[in-house]
Amino acid sequence: MSHQAFVDFYTKYLDSAAGEQSRAKLEGIKDHTLFCAKMVELGNAAGFKFIADEVKSVMEASEAKAAKALAKASGELSEDQLEGVVGGAGRATSIPLVNIRPVVGGLKVDPGKVGSTVMCPW
Repeated sequence: MSHQAFVDFYTKYLDSAAGEQSRAKLEGIKDHTLFCAKMVELGNAAGFKFIADEVKSVMEASEAKAAKALAKASGELSEDQLEGVVGGAGRATSIPLVNIRPVVGGLKVDPGKVGSTVMCPW
């Protein structure tokens, strides 16, 4: 089990024609716990081994990256920047990231921009 197995499932399988039915099963899930459980179920069925905690940590780290990009584009300070201003320490992570994107129809969000429709309920 690994974070990378989830990243591979998300970026390779779900983006392929074989993942079309799985993408449809994820549509409309708004609850974090249900989303993670469904990802594990679909991933395991497709031969990818990962657990719900790995899904959650990758999606949260990826969402944080997208939020930072949005804040930077809008000129707002990120949480890390605000913490640095008041003497806090930045956070480092070794969790792999995914580009959060829409689920339905294989539509993609430009990696340089942040979209409003995401593949997760976060």
